[in-house]
Amino acid sequence: EVAGRRERRRFYVLAVLAVGSFAQSVVWFTFSSVQDSKVLAYYRGRALPGDISKEGLDAQIHLLLNWGAIFGVLGFPLQSWLLTRPGGLRACVRLGLALVALGSLVRLAPTLAWSWSSSSSSSGPSIFPQWAALVCLHAGQILNAFGGPFVMGCVSRLAVVWFPERERVAATAVGSTSNGLGVTIGFLLGPRLVSQAADFPRLLEVSAALAVAPCLCALAHYPEAPSRPPSAAAAAWASPPAVAAGTTE
Repeated sequence: EVAGRRERRRFYVLAVLAVGSFAQSVVWFTFSSVQDSKVLAYYRGRALPGDISKEGLDAQIHLLLNWGAIFGVLGFPLQSWLLTRPGGLRACVRLGLALVALGSLVRLAPTLAWSWSSSSSSSGPSIFPQWAALVCLHAGQILNAFGGPFVMGCVSRLAVVWFPERERVAATAVGSTSNGLGVTIGFLLGPRLVSQAADFPRLLEVSAALAVAPCLCALAHYPEAPSRPPSAAAAAWASPPAVAAGTTE
């Protein structure tokens, strides 16, 4: 266990997962963190019909939020299977963070196109028609939702593989509560960044930055396991292929 405690990389792997899980929740909660009137004012005539009713707007916002539960349930069986494979911890974290980052960028694509068109001679609709913008919003939420199980469902495995027994509870708590913390901060982040409808892109950009940063870290370097198991439980989990994969990165 002494050798395991010297693996300072355990804090890195936990931090990447925790920040990614935090970002997943922030991205999921984006459209519910600001007033409906501001969402409507920004997207009316762009991603939403100009004559959309209040009921229609509520339906769109609720669906954007509910994709999280729908695709979260669909993603857990695949996550559970992948985690049992050699190198499964690293694969789950990388796949989950990549889906979250991709989802945040897909949602941001129409905003970037509109921003570019406003500074050029091109017209917004010709670059990003209304239907395509709405598809991007929903597709981004779906990708983020599908990535949720992969970043939330491997916390206990990471704590066992990387942390000695006396640190395992704290590591599990950090990884597990980071997703819920994202909702809490989301309640504050939306009103703070979006004081008027024109500020809504700022919220999309901040959430995308939060999602992309841990994804890049995980893709650059995310070892599967420490060079030596920090506990007997970790030794039981660490099959030879998994340990070898962790020591080669």
